Amino acid sequence: MKYFKLFMFCCLLTFLDGCATTGTSNIQQGKESELSQISSVAVEPFMSSDAVIAEAVRNTIIEMLIPSGVKIMNTKTNADVVVQGSITFSNDAVTSAGATRNYAAAVGTAGGYVSGITIRLLKGDEIIAAASETQVRTSMWIPDPAEVMARKAGNRIRKMIGR
Repeated sequence: MKYFKLFMFCCLLTFLDGCATTGTSNIQQGKESELSQISSVAVEPFMSSDAVIAEAVRNTIIEMLIPSGVKIMNTKTNADVVVQGSITFSNDAVTSAGATRNYAAAVGTAGGYVSGITIRLLKGDEIIAAASETQVRTSMWIPDPAEVMARKAGNRIRKMIGR
């Protein structure tokens, strides 16, 4: 039994020594009531060096907002707020061919992965709220695809607007 517990503990450590992901949500002081009154948004294209991933992340954010009852506008002129965002990539050197394939599947380019997504809600030129999701490479790790990262950040935005 002693060795079984040691084995299970080692397995747990191996599992935990994978990917470190964190997320943040920030609301500008005094803007909480404005967030709950949002009924329409315009989602601008995300800033990224990869147009395909930028569009996939934008579409995922829109998919996250539609069920919450927020109307998606084509232009920002009639929207309550504008959603802007950026995508950060990392390119780590890897030693195993399997890991390289996993990275390529996650981003579409061997060795790279989405390391962060930041979303901002703007009213006029003022940022009233922001959310982000990041992942940092550790040993024995397969990165989350861009869409998974976008869903995590999108959930933070949806919670901030109270839906």
